[in-house]
Amino acid sequence: MNTKRFIVTSIVVWVVYEILSYLLNGVIIDWEGVAGVKAEMGGAGSIILGLIGGLIFSFMFSFIFIKGYEGKGIAEGLRYGLYIGLLMYVPLWFIFTAYYDYTMGIIWGFTLGNLVVAILLGIIPALLYKPLQKESKPAAG
Repeated sequence: MNTKRFIVTSIVVWVVYEILSYLLNGVIIDWEGVAGVKAEMGGAGSIILGLIGGLIFSFMFSFIFIKGYEGKGIAEGLRYGLYIGLLMYVPLWFIFTAYYDYTMGIIWGFTLGNLVVAILLGIIPALLYKPLQKESKPAAG
């Protein structure tokens, strides 16, 4: 594994994730005022915990991509993002529907929006991560 590129890729994924997550969850869905959401959401403690969670997600997202990296370009990243999005957010649709009193608009917005975010995030490691080039050995002569 190319550690330097892994770290750079993870940090870029994290920054983009935080921006897209804020736009989706803070602007488009606007969780504040939704029943069942912490009243102190947005306080310094919540923000720090959210950033740490996003950082862990980004490093694991990048790590898993790199372990299966095939070098097939953007299509590989889009497919990977779709798989991760399906893994994470479709089950949450069922959990939110079963256990929380959120409106279906909130649940669908969260599910589909985060699925799109995951797909877009998949492009980043596909573009940024490249394994170390193996040195070619001169032919024995």
